[in-house]
Amino acid sequence: MSTMTGPASNAVAFAHPRADDPALRRTLLSAFDHLASWAALEMAWSVARDEELLSAVERGTTVAELATLIDAPELRVEALLRALENHGVLSRDGSSFRLAEEWSALRDVRGWLELLLGGYHGVFRAAGELTRHGDAAAARDPVHVAAGSGGITTFDAAPMMARLIAGADAGDAPLILDYGCGDGTMLRDLCRHFPGARGFGLEVDPRTVARAAENLAGAGLGDRVTVERGMAPASLPDLDPDFVILAFVLHEVLGQAGREGLVEFMRSLREAYPRASLLAVEVLNPRLVGLERLLAEDPQGRGYYNPYIWLHYVTRQELVDHETWKELFDEAGFEIVATDGVDPGIDPTGLEVGYLARPTGQS
Repeated sequence: MSTMTGPASNAVAFAHPRADDPALRRTLLSAFDHLASWAALEMAWSVARDEELLSAVERGTTVAELATLIDAPELRVEALLRALENHGVLSRDGSSFRLAEEWSALRDVRGWLELLLGGYHGVFRAAGELTRHGDAAAARDPVHVAAGSGGITTFDAAPMMARLIAGADAGDAPLILDYGCGDGTMLRDLCRHFPGARGFGLEVDPRTVARAAENLAGAGLGDRVTVERGMAPASLPDLDPDFVILAFVLHEVLGQAGREGLVEFMRSLREAYPRASLLAVEVLNPRLVGLERLLAEDPQGRGYYNPYIWLHYVTRQELVDHETWKELFDEAGFEIVATDGVDPGIDPTGLEVGYLARPTGQS
C-alpha cells in the first residue's frame, strides 16, 4: 500500500502556479469549514425528518440494530453513522451511536432547519440571480416554510401570543382567527392553552391547508378549529373574532403592496371585525434598530438571522423597526396597547416582537 503524501521524488518537476499561494490555501480551508457545517446540517435535517432514524439515534443504536430496523445494508448504515460522528452530530460509546450532547434536542430544533434548508433552499442557491432581478417568492417552498415556521412558533411566537391574550382579559374562551395560519401550530398551541378557545385558520396554499387540518385533527382539535383556503376578510364575513393573529404576515403585505396597501389591508380587518384586537408577530430589522452587529457576532444572529434578514430582501418582504410599526398601526386605526418578546432561553436577540393592538378608541 502506498504511503505517498506528496509528489513522487522522481516525478516531472511540475506544480500548479498557485500551489504555494497562502491565499488559495486559506480560502480552501475556509470553504471546507463551511462545507462541513453545510453537510452536517443537511444530514442532521435528513435524520430529523426520518422518525425511524431519529428515534434510533436518540436512544442509541449499533450499526447492526439500525440496519435491521431500516432494512438497509450494514455498510451504508455504518457510513452514515460514522459520517455523522465525524461531523459531531453523533457520539459513539463502544459500538453504540447516539446524538451528541450538543445535538440531543435535534427533534425540537427541526423547525429552524426546515424553514431555511427546506423552505428557502432554492433562494440561497440563486443568490446572484436574485440580487440582479429580485423577487424570489416563486423559489420558496410554501409547505416547508409553513412546517418550519410552525416548528419554531411553538417555542417563540405561540407563548408570546398566549401571554398577550391572557393579559387582554378576554376570558377562557376567546374566538381566534389566524390569518396565514401555516401548518396550524399557533392555533393548536393556543387552543391547548385556553381550553375553551375556538379557532379559524386561513391559508393560501392548498397543500398547507391540508397539512394544517391534518395536524389539528391529530391533536384532537378538529371540532374546535376550522382551516380554510383564503386570505381576504371576505373569506369569513360572518365571523366575530376576539383576536386576529397576523404572525409574520404584515411585513409580507408591506413588501408586496407597500405602505398604502398594508394600511388598507389592516383597515379592511377593522371594518370586517370591528370588535377584534390584532395580534401581530414581527421581526425587527437589526440594521434599523442599531443591532446589525448581531448578524456577525452573535451565534443566533449569524447562524439564523443573517440569512433570514437577507432572504427578505429578495422575497418581497420588508422588515422595519418598532417606530414604523407604531406609525402603521396608528394610520390604520389601531393602538398598540401591549408588546411581548421571546423567552431569552429560545432567542435572546430581542429582534422578534409580539404586538397587541386594539381599534383606536376601544376600551
